Amino acid sequence: MVFLLFIAGCAFLFFGGHFLVEGSSHIARRFHVSELLIGLTLVSIGTSLPEVVVNIMASLKGESDVVIGNVLGSNISNTCLILGATGVLSPLIIPRCRLVRECRFYCVCIAVLIASILASTPHQITHLNGILLLICFCFSIYLFFIPKNQPSSNTSLESDPLYKSIGLFMIGCTFLPLGGHLLIDSAISMATLFGLSIPFISLFAVALGTSLPELVTSIIAAYRGNTELALGNIIGSNIFNITLVLGISALINPILVRSLYLTDMAIMALSILPIVFILLFHHQQQLSKRISSLMLIIYLSYCYFIWIR
Repeated sequence: MVFLLFIAGCAFLFFGGHFLVEGSSHIARRFHVSELLIGLTLVSIGTSLPEVVVNIMASLKGESDVVIGNVLGSNISNTCLILGATGVLSPLIIPRCRLVRECRFYCVCIAVLIASILASTPHQITHLNGILLLICFCFSIYLFFIPKNQPSSNTSLESDPLYKSIGLFMIGCTFLPLGGHLLIDSAISMATLFGLSIPFISLFAVALGTSLPELVTSIIAAYRGNTELALGNIIGSNIFNITLVLGISALINPILVRSLYLTDMAIMALSILPIVFILLFHHQQQLSKRISSLMLIIYLSYCYFIWIR
């Protein structure tokens, strides 16, 4: 039964990702909005719904390990696993003029999160910290919509009716959290059978389960040549996970952060360095297959690290 739920979750995630990419791409073309902006906003929020749902349920139950582990593990998975897998499938062109500001703000969000946790004894994300993170979320929405004086990459109008595009987007947003929920439940059940610890389950099984919408959506987008949509989805999802997901969770219940998670926070901060390096120093502004493969190796090494510690 557990394996059937796992397969059903994968199916919902696949079709949800397909519909989300189709609908959001059509909306972007119709309104002459860049796919990067759509990825940073609509798609990112849609693929972050599993994290929101899981963390709200975990916060109501007082499961701080699941709350913090899910976000840290998801962001590491997004950056190393998803960017790596997407880049191996199709080298990603990173638009420096459009993405530098978002990457800087992501680094600011990480700094705010770490400072908030270290400033409290015992280490925790309080209600006040939650409000601060939600303010950062509101600012991120404003930031994404500031005009960059860059022409949209979508020059042709989409022939499909608008209601069809919105319908596809809504179906995708419905299928993704449902698939994520089924996958999480089955993954936790299988992990528990093997006697794994709660931090490992949170950082790996739950985080990987809630990151699968981003994985599926980004891979489908990259396969269809929508590389800006894939990049925007990953960066936007990481920002929303820290600001929106943790912000709401902290308002429901203060999140106790054990000292072992400080290492995971450092890894999360370091995992964005390849993108920063490409934006600042790499003349080709491309996430090559070599760098993508290295990111996958880093993720596998991280999985081994949290398994043996």
